[in-house]
Amino acid sequence: MANFFELFEGYCRSYGYSILFAGVMLENAGIPVPGETAVIVSGFLASAAGGHIFDLWAVMGVAIAAAVVGDNIGFWLGRRWARPRLERGRRFLFLNAKALRMAEGYFDRFGGWTIFFPLHHGAARGGGAGGRHGGHAVAALSDRQRFRGGALGRDL
Repeated sequence: MANFFELFEGYCRSYGYSILFAGVMLENAGIPVPGETAVIVSGFLASAAGGHIFDLWAVMGVAIAAAVVGDNIGFWLGRRWARPRLERGRRFLFLNAKALRMAEGYFDRFGGWTIFFPLHHGAARGGGAGGRHGGHAVAALSDRQRFRGGALGRDL
């Protein structure tokens, strides 16, 4: 862990807030990178013990902005590629048309709560199962814990 911290600290000194933004955005778009860890390390680097490399308010602002951007990218990717493949009866990653039907039933019953209280952690985003984008954006802003469910999620 010390090696990761030193590596990340070096990136922070070289690239500033952009490395934090990239990590959080990519993680929220569904790419398995340590975005949450980057937020924690950046918070430490904003402290006196961390050398005040970052400003804490800026870390929070960058993390929130990156998470919202990543959520929307993930939603768009799921909506653009996952759902059309599943509707044609083709697989998308580990999902198939049967999983899509099951997920739609689930989201008909619990969709908003699932976005607000994340229950799934997958590789793609909620846009794949359809719905309006506006509700997804509101849920994403209201809870910074990202909703993930592959192409299973559905927008409000």
